[in-house]
Amino acid sequence: MQLTLVGFPMRLFDYLRQFALDLVVADATFGLAPATDEHMNLEQVRKLRERLLCEGILKESGQFVATHFSPHWTPPHRLLAPSLQQDGIIAGHDGLWIVLETKGTGDQGLGTGNSDA
Repeated sequence: MQLTLVGFPMRLFDYLRQFALDLVVADATFGLAPATDEHMNLEQVRKLRERLLCEGILKESGQFVATHFSPHWTPPHRLLAPSLQQDGIIAGHDGLWIVLETKGTGDQGLGTGNSDA
């Protein structure tokens, strides 16, 4: 499956294919508005996750976090988070923690939480 993503040269994906990522953090600045060459929107973030999974760049067990949301074009977190979660995307927020544990040290996979927990 070849998904077109504006602003991402093919050589980037060629390079990334050598990795199996546990975590990807991507900007979704433009939310529901059209994206630009500098920032993605929610549609592009969803396409990026799908492409990374399809090409084996993002592990099936890997986490994908969208962040850098503009309040001008993005729904409030309470509405955004459940929508993104349906697509396997975590809506980043202030205080979000992501813990990655390496294999051989009691690997529990990935976890998320809040800094005030």
